Amino acid sequence: MSGFLGKIGTLFYIFALIHLINCAPSDQHYGSELQDLADDLENWMKFLPDAIKSVPINYLAIPGTHDSFTSDITKDSEVSPDGEDILKQLEWLSIVKVVMANWSKTQAYDVTAQLQAGIRFFDLRVCNN
Repeated sequence: MSGFLGKIGTLFYIFALIHLINCAPSDQHYGSELQDLADDLENWMKFLPDAIKSVPINYLAIPGTHDSFTSDITKDSEVSPDGEDILKQLEWLSIVKVVMANWSKTQAYDVTAQLQAGIRFFDLRVCNN
Protein backbone atom coordinates (compact mmCIF):
# COMPACT_ATOMS: atom_id res chain seq x y z
CA MET A 1 0.00 0.00 0.00
CA SER A 2 2.91 2.36 0.67
CA GLY A 3 3.93 2.17 -3.01
CA PHE A 4 0.48 3.35 -4.01
CA LEU A 5 0.52 6.13 -1.41
CA GLY A 6 3.97 7.15 -2.56
CA LYS A 7 2.71 7.50 -6.13
CA ILE A 8 -0.28 9.54 -4.94
CA GLY A 9 2.08 11.75 -2.93
CA THR A 10 4.30 12.28 -5.96
CA LEU A 11 1.30 13.18 -8.12
CA PHE A 12 0.08 15.59 -5.45
CA TYR A 13 3.52 17.22 -5.32
CA ILE A 14 3.62 17.62 -9.11
CA PHE A 15 0.13 19.14 -9.23
CA ALA A 16 0.98 21.48 -6.35
CA LEU A 17 4.16 22.59 -8.10
CA ILE A 18 2.28 23.24 -11.34
CA HIS A 19 -0.34 25.20 -9.41
CA LEU A 20 2.31 27.30 -7.68
CA ILE A 21 4.04 28.05 -10.96
CA ASN A 22 0.78 29.03 -12.66
CA CYS A 23 -0.36 31.18 -9.73
CA ALA A 24 2.96 32.89 -9.02
CA PRO A 25 3.10 36.62 -9.67
CA SER A 26 5.01 37.38 -12.85
CA ASP A 27 7.61 39.40 -10.95
CA GLN A 28 8.80 36.32 -9.02
CA HIS A 29 12.37 35.36 -9.92
CA TYR A 30 11.67 31.66 -10.47
CA GLY A 31 8.70 32.47 -12.69
CA SER A 32 10.92 34.34 -15.12
CA GLU A 33 13.51 31.55 -15.06
CA LEU A 34 10.84 29.00 -15.94
CA GLN A 35 9.73 31.17 -18.85
CA ASP A 36 13.35 31.49 -19.97
CA LEU A 37 13.65 27.70 -19.80
CA ALA A 38 10.53 27.24 -21.93
CA ASP A 39 12.00 29.61 -24.50
CA ASP A 40 15.49 28.07 -24.45
CA LEU A 41 15.45 24.28 -24.00
CA GLU A 42 18.93 24.04 -25.53
CA ASN A 43 20.37 25.67 -22.40
CA TRP A 44 18.07 24.21 -19.73
CA MET A 45 20.98 23.13 -17.53
CA LYS A 46 21.96 26.71 -16.70
CA PHE A 47 18.52 27.23 -15.15
CA LEU A 48 18.96 24.41 -12.60
CA PRO A 49 18.57 25.52 -8.98
CA ASP A 50 21.84 25.64 -7.04
CA ALA A 51 20.69 22.77 -4.80
CA ILE A 52 20.47 20.44 -7.80
CA LYS A 53 23.85 21.44 -9.21
CA SER A 54 25.62 19.55 -6.42
CA VAL A 55 23.58 16.33 -6.78
CA PRO A 56 25.56 13.41 -8.27
CA ILE A 57 24.60 12.77 -11.88
CA ASN A 58 23.40 9.23 -11.15
CA TYR A 59 20.63 10.70 -8.96
CA LEU A 60 19.28 13.03 -11.64
CA ALA A 61 16.62 12.41 -14.25
CA ILE A 62 18.17 13.75 -17.44
CA PRO A 63 16.25 14.02 -20.72
CA GLY A 64 17.47 11.50 -23.27
CA THR A 65 16.36 9.63 -26.36
CA HIS A 66 16.00 5.92 -27.12
CA ASP A 67 17.89 4.61 -30.18
CA SER A 68 19.15 8.17 -30.58
CA PHE A 69 20.81 7.96 -33.99
CA THR A 70 17.96 6.36 -35.94
CA SER A 71 16.63 9.48 -37.66
CA ASP A 72 18.35 8.57 -40.94
CA ILE A 73 16.93 5.05 -41.22
CA THR A 74 14.95 4.54 -44.43
CA LYS A 75 13.60 1.63 -46.44
CA ASP A 76 16.95 1.67 -48.27
CA SER A 77 19.00 1.15 -45.09
CA GLU A 78 20.87 -2.12 -44.66
CA VAL A 79 19.91 -4.64 -42.03
CA SER A 80 22.10 -4.17 -38.97
CA PRO A 81 25.06 -6.58 -38.80
CA ASP A 82 23.62 -7.92 -35.54
CA GLY A 83 20.10 -8.16 -37.02
CA GLU A 84 18.14 -11.39 -37.12
CA ASP A 85 19.24 -13.82 -39.84
CA ILE A 86 15.68 -14.06 -41.19
CA LEU A 87 15.69 -10.31 -41.87
CA LYS A 88 18.97 -10.58 -43.74
CA GLN A 89 17.58 -13.43 -45.83
CA LEU A 90 14.36 -11.57 -46.65
CA GLU A 91 15.70 -8.04 -47.08
CA TRP A 92 15.33 -8.34 -50.86
CA LEU A 93 11.55 -8.10 -50.29
CA SER A 94 10.75 -4.39 -50.32
CA ILE A 95 7.92 -4.78 -47.80
CA VAL A 96 10.36 -6.28 -45.28
CA LYS A 97 12.66 -3.25 -45.59
CA VAL A 98 9.72 -0.83 -45.26
CA VAL A 99 8.40 -2.55 -42.13
CA MET A 100 11.91 -2.85 -40.70
CA ALA A 101 12.59 0.87 -41.25
CA ASN A 102 9.28 1.91 -39.69
CA TRP A 103 9.90 -0.40 -36.74
CA SER A 104 13.53 0.66 -36.22
CA LYS A 105 13.29 4.44 -36.56
CA THR A 106 12.50 5.92 -33.16
CA GLN A 107 13.75 9.49 -33.65
CA ALA A 108 12.66 12.08 -36.19
CA TYR A 109 15.43 14.53 -35.27
CA ASP A 110 19.17 14.24 -35.88
CA VAL A 111 21.66 14.59 -33.02
CA THR A 112 22.07 18.36 -33.43
CA ALA A 113 18.32 18.96 -33.31
CA GLN A 114 18.02 16.69 -30.26
CA LEU A 115 20.70 18.69 -28.43
CA GLN A 116 18.93 21.92 -29.37
CA ALA A 117 15.71 20.44 -27.95
CA GLY A 118 17.46 19.86 -24.60
CA ILE A 119 18.38 16.17 -24.86
CA ARG A 120 21.50 15.42 -22.81
CA PHE A 121 22.04 11.68 -23.08
CA PHE A 122 21.91 9.32 -26.01
CA ASP A 123 21.05 5.63 -26.16
CA LEU A 124 23.50 4.08 -28.63
CA ARG A 125 23.42 0.75 -30.45
CA VAL A 126 27.03 0.23 -31.41
CA CYS A 127 28.06 -2.66 -33.65
CA ASN A 128 31.01 -3.68 -35.76
CA ASN A 129 30.16 -3.29 -39.44
